[in-house]
Amino acid sequence: MFLIIGMINTKDPVGYFKAFKGLAEQVFTVPIRGSDAGIDAVALADDAASAGFRSGRDVHGGRSTRRHHRNVQR
Repeated sequence: MFLIIGMINTKDPVGYFKAFKGLAEQVFTVPIRGSDAGIDAVALADDAASAGFRSGRDVHGGRSTRRHHRNVQR
């Protein structure tokens, strides 16, 4: 299982990620656009790493996802 997560700053990111330890293989973080309460995707990836996950920092903002889809469609 992979987690794709965006989160607001009223939540406990490390605690949230720890609940998925042993269930999820990798975490990808994304920004919450249009909200000042969103946790930065890179900071959220650091929180996932603190909880023991490999984090997909290169995916924050969806840039890698779009590039991957272009590569798959070729």
